[in-house]
Amino acid sequence: MATEEPSQVNLVSYLVNLYETFIGYGDKPNAEILNTLRLKLECQEVVVACYGYVSSGKSRLLNVLMDEDNLLPVSPLSSSMNSVYIRPGKSLNIDREQFQALCQDPNLEYLELFWATPEGLSFIDTSGIDSIESGNKQAENSLLLLADLVIYVTDYNRISNRVSYGRALNQEAV
Repeated sequence: MATEEPSQVNLVSYLVNLYETFIGYGDKPNAEILNTLRLKLECQEVVVACYGYVSSGKSRLLNVLMDEDNLLPVSPLSSSMNSVYIRPGKSLNIDREQFQALCQDPNLEYLELFWATPEGLSFIDTSGIDSIESGNKQAENSLLLLADLVIYVTDYNRISNRVSYGRALNQEAV
């Protein structure tokens, strides 16, 4: 018996059916994961996510990649409580201060922003792994499922300390 290769349309409809089933059973977290996977199939875009600790430079790196000075909030303290999904599209005239305030709104799961990125290229700016404000959002962050590439961003001091610690361990072992 020959099996038929699933088409993208079949997979999307299958994910929609599973989503509805999970919602029917009250399993919203897993339903949202299925919805995210459906979105990934439909969008056909390359997604780059920045992931790392608070104030490691995730937002600054994405600002540079998008040739923007201060689109995403940057601060030595935690500056993004919510993940931001930046997708290609026409950007509206947004008040940057208001947008940056939304990045701190604890009632939001994530923000979706359409911006002048190259067609087919999107970015995800995540809140810090160690962010107290974000709680367990990072572990539950279904947006990371969209990522084709995850850039782990770390600051120099964190790497420097780990390298020194690793060298000390190696010297003791010898």
